Amino acid sequence: MSTSANVAPALSDTIRNLCDQAVENAKADRRKTVMDRDFS
Repeated sequence: MSTSANVAPALSDTIRNLCDQAVENAKADRRKTVMDRDFS
């Protein structure tokens, strides 16, 4: 499947948001390491 040039920035934003939430989940569990379970 082909994608337009605008896909990369949108995908990066989505991944960044997921990572930010995973970091918050790890912090809530008082960890400094993000684990797979932090992504929901």
